[in-house]
Order: sequence, then structure tokens, then C-alpha cells
Amino acid sequence: MATVVLEAYDSQTAETGDAAHIEFTFHVMGTANRAVAIAALEAETASTLGGLVRSRIRVEPVHIDEDDADECVWAGLVEYDRPERTPEIPETGDDITSFEIGGGSLHIYQAVKHIQHYEPGGVAGTGPDYKGALNVVHRDGKPDVQGVEIPQLDGAQIINLTRYLTNAEFSPTYRRIASRLANHVNDAAFTIVGVDEFEAGEVLFVGMSGRRRGKDGDWEVGYRFAVRPNIVDACADWPAGAKPTVAVPKKGWEYLWVAYGEEVDADQLVPKAISINVDQVHRTATLADLNPGE
Repeated sequence: MATVVLEAYDSQTAETGDAAHIEFTFHVMGTANRAVAIAALEAETASTLGGLVRSRIRVEPVHIDEDDADECVWAGLVEYDRPERTPEIPETGDDITSFEIGGGSLHIYQAVKHIQHYEPGGVAGTGPDYKGALNVVHRDGKPDVQGVEIPQLDGAQIINLTRYLTNAEFSPTYRRIASRLANHVNDAAFTIVGVDEFEAGEVLFVGMSGRRRGKDGDWEVGYRFAVRPNIVDACADWPAGAKPTVAVPKKGWEYLWVAYGEEVDADQLVPKAISINVDQVHRTATLADLNPGE
């Protein structure tokens, strides 16, 4: 028999609004050739529908019999999208320009700034002061500085924001500013426009990527932020004797760590907390310049 295209009984799914999208499903019968099945779907469906453009045709084999085309069945899918959602195919000679700022991690051994240290059961300023050395462990009576990997994004609120900027807004000057601010924490209250306002110390600008939309179009720019809330007392739920007798305030991206020595308990050598430390490991800056036009 000739190739036959039948729309499935549960065919149509639709989405309205800015992301308008329609899908139709079909059964294509009478051919063992994928290209012929696609061509049949293309011939039986409109190239446009209600202001939407046919953006995709796909077939998948349900039953294929190379010796009997009449027994062959394909599952077909046809999708319609807004014209601007249809991918633009660059022509020969066109340039596609993109930028990426930030990313990766860094292992550091020295803090940007030592904020405070506490002795378990003591007050601020008591116990060993490691002068910004990070993650110090005492082994055989000798200190070993282990450092820390930054940024540590586990558990942070990750905000991915997309903006559409003109060529004037996404200028070389703006990109240089963004490069300087990558991996910096906000030194003052900062509003991510369209998202929320955050206190100083809570927002880490992880990085940014940008891609020009079309040969001479505007820019689709993706921003990546990570948020950790400031804490009034980072040791509030620690057991008595382990925590200091005063509150230990810590801004979101400051780093809290405990230095351990050794002591003998029940004839066994066990670790003993000797200093609770809060250190600044990220440089700070005013992030308001990331909001174009602000």
C-alpha cells in the first residue's frame, strides 16, 4: 500500500503565552524507509499553524519489516513554535560571538582576612590565632596547613538569571567590569534585579556567559549567582564545651573552620578542638555594576 499518515487519537498538546508550543503525534505506515516516513509527515502537515512555525519533524520505528512495507509502522512527532524560537542557522561567512567569564575553582591556604577566633568554652580573641592560615591540623606537635577549595557551592542557593542586553549595554567596558567582579562577594546590600535583595556578604558572583542573537542582534546574557545567608551565631547548635561562650557571627561566604590538636583520653590519643576560626576567603566588591543601567 502507499504510505499513510494518521494522526494519533491523543495527538495534540499545546502551551500558550510567550513560550507558545504545539505538538502533534502521528502513525506513519506503509514504508520501511525513515526518509520516506519523514517526507510523508512533511507533506501531510502545514509549515505554519496559527502564527507558529513548524520547527521539528521526528519519526521513531514501532515495527519495521524490510520484506513487507505494508506491515511497517512509525511513530511521528511534529512540533510548532514561535518564529523567534526556531533556531537560526548561520550562513557561511557569519561569525558567532560568545563570552564566558568565571568558572573553575582555586585551592587557597591563606585567607584574604582573618575575621575572628574563639577558644572552645571561651570568648572572642582567646585560643591560638592562625593569622589567616586555613584548616590547620596539628600532627605530632607540628601544624599542617591544609587550605580550602573555593568556591564551595554545595548547599548554596544557585540563581541563574538570563537578560537580553543591547550591544551598547553589553559593551567591552561592561565585560571588563564583569571579569573583575567574578568570584567576588557583595560588600554592601545588593539587589539582583527581578529576583531579590540580599545583605552584604550573602551573594557570590560566580560568573557570566553571553551569546549574540543573530549576526548583528542583541545579546542573551546568563548570570550565575550563589547565595548563602548571613548567620548571627554559627555555633549556636554546637554542644556545650565545644562552642564558645559568645555568639560567633558569620557572613554568608565567610569560612568557619576548627583547628584540632591532640589529647589523651582513656589511654587513647583523640582530637581536641583548640580554636574556632572565621576567615574571609573571597574578595569583596560592589556588585551593583552588574545591573546594566542601574
